[in-house]
Amino acid sequence: MGDDAWRDYFGFDAPYDQQADAIESAIDAGERGGYLAMEGPCGTGKTMAALTAAAQLVRETDGYERVFVVTPVKQQLQQFVADLRQMNAGLDEPLDGVALVGKRDLCPYGREDVFPRDASVHDRCEDLRESTADLVDADESKPGGFDGADARDLVDLRAADALDDPWWDPATARDLA
Repeated sequence: MGDDAWRDYFGFDAPYDQQADAIESAIDAGERGGYLAMEGPCGTGKTMAALTAAAQLVRETDGYERVFVVTPVKQQLQQFVADLRQMNAGLDEPLDGVALVGKRDLCPYGREDVFPRDASVHDRCEDLRESTADLVDADESKPGGFDGADARDLVDLRAADALDDPWWDPATARDLA
């Protein structure tokens, strides 16, 4: 292999030996329209190798317009974001990137992992959205402003009338409101 143009995209001063081999193998596979499977322990630079090869293929060939990375592992997603930022720090024209996460990661209860296991994320987020909308409506309808009492009454009513055993904690909701 021998063409080292990819080094302009590499985010660090020098790659590990196996990283350089992985980058060159990935570029070669991409140029031939093939596939490459990489396996190795954590910390061996697989993510940076993949991103470096991808950047080389997107920027320096006509065969690729963009790269799409999918992972169900949050730690891996965070590593891709960190490595892309590291790469971009050394580039005059940074690479664009977008990280998408699921609805569960956008909901405070999901981030805190307090959703009940037997319910869908969508339904629980909808419950929270409706509760929040009701709290805002109660606040806007009161001429003197918000003093917290309306929210306490509303949360207590929703807990008593709508749910016999609420999955969310009304006291925490009160404190947050």
